Amino acid sequence: MTTIPRGRVFKIEMEIVIQCDAEFDDVEEYIQSELTSSGGYSMDNPLVKGGFEVLEFDMQDTNEFVSFEVKDVVKTGSSTKYRVGKLRFFDRRNDAEIASWKDMETTRREAFAA
Repeated sequence: MTTIPRGRVFKIEMEIVIQCDAEFDDVEEYIQSELTSSGGYSMDNPLVKGGFEVLEFDMQDTNEFVSFEVKDVVKTGSSTKYRVGKLRFFDRRNDAEIASWKDMETTRREAFAA
């Protein structure tokens, strides 16, 4: 079995069936939150109880990796403003480059500490 290196980008395509009546925005909010662990959804969202079922699932390797950079960090009092850049490259990294890869949260923490 081949180990997939950290930072690798995959394209995911799914077909789902929602198991309750819902508005489009409710479905989008719920699916995005469940699959990306970002944002959230209202507990009034009908999919909280109804959910969804995956009919089809396809995953393709893009042969790319993503690198994150945090720029223009400005600390003012208790707030911090910054920009996050996501750069995609064809994956030709060696073992040392793979080992040094950092996720977005680590990159952000290191930029704030500087």
